[in-house]
Amino acid sequence: MKNKFKKILSVSMLVVLLTIVTRVLGFLREIIIAYKYGTSITVDNYVAAQTIGELIGNVIIVGALSTYVILFLNDKGTVYLKRIFIFALIFSLFLSGVIFINSKVIAQFLVINSTYLDVDVISNYILLLSPTIVLLGLASVLNSYLQFKGKFLQPILSIIFMNGIFIFSLLLLDSMSFFNKDNILPYSYLLSIIAYFLYSFMVTLITFYTNDLNQKEEKFEYASMMLILIEFFPILITTAINRLTLITDRIFAGGGQSGELAAFNYATKLINLPIAIIGTSLVNIMFVNFIKTKVEKGKLGSEYVRLLLIIGLIVTIFMCTFSELIVKNVYGYGEFSDESVKRTAVILQFLSLTIPLQFIMQFYLKATYGFLSNKEILKINLIGIICNIILNVIFITLIGIYGVAISTFLSLLIQIIMYSKCKLEDIVYSPKLLRTTLFLIILLFIGGFLKVIFTESLVSLILAFSLYSVGVLIIDKLLKLNTFKKVVELNETKFGN
Repeated sequence: MKNKFKKILSVSMLVVLLTIVTRVLGFLREIIIAYKYGTSITVDNYVAAQTIGELIGNVIIVGALSTYVILFLNDKGTVYLKRIFIFALIFSLFLSGVIFINSKVIAQFLVINSTYLDVDVISNYILLLSPTIVLLGLASVLNSYLQFKGKFLQPILSIIFMNGIFIFSLLLLDSMSFFNKDNILPYSYLLSIIAYFLYSFMVTLITFYTNDLNQKEEKFEYASMMLILIEFFPILITTAINRLTLITDRIFAGGGQSGELAAFNYATKLINLPIAIIGTSLVNIMFVNFIKTKVEKGKLGSEYVRLLLIIGLIVTIFMCTFSELIVKNVYGYGEFSDESVKRTAVILQFLSLTIPLQFIMQFYLKATYGFLSNKEILKINLIGIICNIILNVIFITLIGIYGVAISTFLSLLIQIIMYSKCKLEDIVYSPKLLRTTLFLIILLFIGGFLKVIFTESLVSLILAFSLYSVGVLIIDKLLKLNTFKKVVELNETKFGN
């Protein structure tokens, strides 16, 4: 048992460490962009165009496919990987073509709330980025297969490779005097996605031919594609509706002053660091466990939600407390002014409140397909997007761009409350509720104390993070919450298979 525990610990730690490397490279990418472009109109236009290229491709399509592929493989078997790959190719080509043809119309829609964004530039960016939707869709199928096979490290390595190519491409294109500087960002992104797909394809090819090639597949029929579409479409719709909040947030964020959309984007990238390193890493393992568990799914899901809530709150306290120090040390160089630092830091404080809810929503968006009907999921997500739009209109009028974060927080909270009432045990009640509350209160005091001591340099930020982490571990152990022991033990479920 001891050796098994060590093995689980080593795998979990390796996943976390490699995920940290991906985010460090991703942050290096953002630091270089901030250094060279600051919060300029170039970044604003690029971020607006990314609403289609990245959010629809990387969030909606990838989110829906990653959920469906694991469900599909669990039901049909890994031998059908080729079939689902062909479906993803056809579907993503269709969607990419629609976006390519209507790039001008989409650009006009994206700037409907803005007086300074350039429609023509955004339209050209969308044309350039439309192929990434196909590549991201296909890579999602491949990486979901690898996760289903228990190879959680390979998708992380592919992201490391992607971020490395982006940085290399950006620096290379920037050094070419003849290259149009306004096109450096979209071209760098396109090249990185091509590299991401090629890496995922090669690794999947080797894995498939090693493990599943000899399995016999039924004869391919076009009717099977229609069956996949019928099964996939509800997941796509519910995922798209839920993720529309990301699109509406960017549209509303672009309605303020010049540079606010760029500042909102930089703050969002900082928030995405713990969401990807901690949230996504944990949820991917939780989801596979959840799908393969045959009994007591509601109990297992509720335990996972409670764990995500506690870890999310730990991260929120640190991010909110040290927001300005984080922004200053990550972005505060070159063209990134002191005013940009303060603006981005305040946005980061507001956005950090959403971290626990985003952790939980990642799990709900995947796991609920195991026990809720598509109609129920669609209803909850529709209510979420409607609330988000209404709340954005109200709060942006009152407090400007910071209202986007408040609207996101409230709409996520409404959705989570609705999900928690649907065949999951009560996620609020716990025998350890008082200890958990005490744990979080102590962390607030620790964070406030460290903020008074550490105020300036990168060394201060590292020391503050280190002491905060040590404090979290010590208090967690003293109060016997066993939060991190549960994280380590995620690789094995306590419930029957």
